[in-house]
Amino acid sequence: MDQLELNLEMVEQGVARYRRKVQSARNREKESEAPYGQRLMRSQLPTLIEDIEKRFNYHRKNPHAVPFWMPLIWDVEPEVIAMLSLKTTLDAICTKRPLTGTSIHIATVIEDELRYRRLRDDHPDIFHYAQKDVEKASKQSYRRKVAAYKRHDLGEAKKGNIDKWKGWSRKEKTSMGTWLLEVIRTTTHLIAFKMLGDLPRTVLHVTATDELFQWVAEFNETQELLSPLWLPTVEAPKNWSSVWHGGYDDTAGLPPLTFIKSFDMDYMRALKFDDMNPVVDAVNHVQQTKWTVNDRVLKVARWAWDQDKEIGEMVRRSDYELPPRPATDDPDIKKEFSRKCGTIHNLNLSMRSQRLHIIKTLWMGDKYAGKHFYYPHQIDFRGRMYPIPYFLSPQGTDLSKSLLLFSESETIWKPEEEAKWLAIHGANCFGNDKIPLNERVAWVHSRKKEIHEVYSDPQSNDWWTEADDPWQFLAFCFEWGDMLACGGRGFKTRLPCAMDASNNGIQLLSLLGRDEIGGAATNVTSTDVPADLYTFVSDRVNELLLTDAKNGDHIATAWLKFGVDRKTTKRPVMVKPYGGTRFSCRTYVGDWYGDKCLKNNIDPFGNEASIAISYLSKLVWKAMDECLKRPNKVMKWLQDTVRVLGHEQKPVDWTTPNGFKVRQKYANTKAMRIRTLLGEKISFIKWREPTLGLDKVRQANGISPNFVHSLDACVAQQTAIQAKAHGIRSLAMVHDSFATHSTQMDKLGLLVRKSTADIFSTDLLLRFQDEIKQQTEKELPDLPPYGTLDPLEVLGSEYFFA
Repeated sequence: MDQLELNLEMVEQGVARYRRKVQSARNREKESEAPYGQRLMRSQLPTLIEDIEKRFNYHRKNPHAVPFWMPLIWDVEPEVIAMLSLKTTLDAICTKRPLTGTSIHIATVIEDELRYRRLRDDHPDIFHYAQKDVEKASKQSYRRKVAAYKRHDLGEAKKGNIDKWKGWSRKEKTSMGTWLLEVIRTTTHLIAFKMLGDLPRTVLHVTATDELFQWVAEFNETQELLSPLWLPTVEAPKNWSSVWHGGYDDTAGLPPLTFIKSFDMDYMRALKFDDMNPVVDAVNHVQQTKWTVNDRVLKVARWAWDQDKEIGEMVRRSDYELPPRPATDDPDIKKEFSRKCGTIHNLNLSMRSQRLHIIKTLWMGDKYAGKHFYYPHQIDFRGRMYPIPYFLSPQGTDLSKSLLLFSESETIWKPEEEAKWLAIHGANCFGNDKIPLNERVAWVHSRKKEIHEVYSDPQSNDWWTEADDPWQFLAFCFEWGDMLACGGRGFKTRLPCAMDASNNGIQLLSLLGRDEIGGAATNVTSTDVPADLYTFVSDRVNELLLTDAKNGDHIATAWLKFGVDRKTTKRPVMVKPYGGTRFSCRTYVGDWYGDKCLKNNIDPFGNEASIAISYLSKLVWKAMDECLKRPNKVMKWLQDTVRVLGHEQKPVDWTTPNGFKVRQKYANTKAMRIRTLLGEKISFIKWREPTLGLDKVRQANGISPNFVHSLDACVAQQTAIQAKAHGIRSLAMVHDSFATHSTQMDKLGLLVRKSTADIFSTDLLLRFQDEIKQQTEKELPDLPPYGTLDPLEVLGSEYFFA
């Protein structure tokens, strides 16, 4: 495989993927769902809605001119009529269909919508059970939905429980559909009416105009070439030499990419590339890391997938079976059965995208097995570095990371020192990452027998599957076993060993606000044993539960029995500095509860599960607020400061310590979403609306996560630059997790701490305020009160990244 062949394959794969989408839509007679159909829907709907609304208003004012069928749809919103009629017309736009049949089809779709609105509004109980039938269907197609609703509608009418629906006549449908087709023709100029067939049996057909046929062909030809399947390269990526050139070789048949993933061309044109040399140097160094596939992990992963194993994030290939239907008419038992079926059904749906991700990851592993390759990188608008290829990626899932090895090796000459971080990495992957480093090393040595058994036969010895990150732990077992097999000294290691931050968002907010409490809870300051913020918060939650339980709250008592630990609070605490909300907190608590119930086959709350989850999520939120007072004040100050610019309709610009100009600019585009009962939906945006301005709410809500992300990007960039200066050639950089060979980990850890201390020794909140003052004449909020934390203390904290 050479790079020219790979470039051609990327383009061909992208073309094939695009054409499959188009052909699938045409085969299903759903061309409105093809890329060109979506573009037409979004561009033509606003005008069509406006035209239909004007015609309806005219007929309301002139009742003598009302068509006989129009009262049937008086109460339907013009946007729904426009969407259903245009979608039905476009669904087979590249074929020629008889005018009468198309007219009847459009009117029938609108009738279906009205029929089931009646069911929803007048008979909600019947509609509820019909919805349940729809949700249980593995494929929720339009026809299945119609059939489910119609089955309940006709059945209840036959029993005499509801009035029978009075169907529209063929004349009414033909007249209504023809009128709507004429509106579409005169408004959009997309369709034409033509007489087709042999005399004397010619029939009027609906077809696309010649101009539309040409536009669709040109649109497809352009779009299919602009969406290659970006893959790792077998040649070193091009260094970024400007915002417009670098990464992939755009002279070799690939469409060009930009250094920054942004659609704001004015912003990128205004950037001075030379002012952000540290950022560019970091990205260029990281993308020079050479990789290869871990063949042994790939072999086990293939075996596990073929055998329908559930290991870590590798979900089963088959759906979970529904429980047997109870042989009773007890309404409570039937309700509980229905609830369990719904839970399993939702779980099965969620696994579909996970399966697709696994299939693509394994496909890329097979494709690159035995080869050496690279990952071209870009940055986002905050400066965070990302590999461009998806799926098999050093920033990917546990499985994805386990399938990657550094192509270049480092030799271990002093196993006790240079293999120390290899052992720490193994303990971390298993889940023993909250004990002192020397105890992690000791734990690995104490598990020598189990590790050797996994190394020898991972398919028979499945102890490794109990790890928190089982696939990365399996990769460690292979590496550790190889090292022991050769006696340790002289072993050439290629496994990336990672050191992770202790809730990086709170770490950085604590450094910004000089918060000694948050700093101590997240290992910014030196401790003998690693601090754990998630446990800190979960302990407070248990205190609140105990108080409520003593007051007789049975749900609190049940939660104490169920067990609330750091896993309960991990996700809510993790996303808090990145714009986490009460709603997201409840979602994460619910996910944790559902996973634990499924794993242990328990259901302690039954029908009270929703109430119990809401109650616990409120306690988690309260505990976070109590434990993170100063970081909360920093986030609030950032939001209040940006609101000043928001009221003036100005974007927020700031410069990171590495010289990168960040612009946060969330446009207040007027989006309209149309949804019908039968699930036909579309959203579109009116792009050219001069009075819309910026979205003040998103501007305020986005500043805290974006400002913090711009700073964690600085730490990663400075670390990469220093790593290059100190001879570290192989790096795997995730935003809060950095990896290299075990022989270089002590050095990398020191560089992370030094980079952080250098960056945060400056008062970055004051610097941010000074930049905002240059963008407005309004008075800004006072800086939040600072604590006593000295950023230089991070230099002595071995658990800051560990």
